[in-house]
Amino acid sequence: MEESPAIALRLYEEFNDQIINGFSDAQVQVVKEAFIPWIQAKLDQFNSELYSQDVYIESVIPEEISYLFQDLNTEQRYEQAVTVYDRLRVQTLNGETYERARLFLQKAGDADQQKVSAEEDLKELKDIESRLLGEYPAVYKQLKRQISESKLDCLYVIRDGGAASLRLGREIQRSNSG
Repeated sequence: MEESPAIALRLYEEFNDQIINGFSDAQVQVVKEAFIPWIQAKLDQFNSELYSQDVYIESVIPEEISYLFQDLNTEQRYEQAVTVYDRLRVQTLNGETYERARLFLQKAGDADQQKVSAEEDLKELKDIESRLLGEYPAVYKQLKRQISESKLDCLYVIRDGGAASLRLGREIQRSNSG
């Protein structure tokens, strides 16, 4: 079986024409640097309970790539390609930060490690937020709620409680009434 980085590069190259058609050389480089990590992250999310690895690599990811760029003009394809990894990271962090805050609330797990992880995630969320606000405000607007909730979940852990996201607030309310 090929190594993950080689698979990511191969998949990128298979869809190269569909993705980068009409881009400048500088844009092509930016897209490659942003899009290959997305493919790599998708490969890392492989779940053998859902698909065989071959089906995932040869069908699932290619279908998702095709869908991502379907019916987009050049400007839209560029924005999609350079923000797709940030979108995936926000989605991933959204789940992870909430789960960590829930565990922290329940006093489950290593609180010190949870704080370290929350600080790292908060930094990444702020970096993504800053980049999107500066370069892709429409994408930021789409992700704003998830980013905000995730940041609040991180801060809840870092600060040993206090202000909580809406979703964690519901969890707190349930734990106080039960």
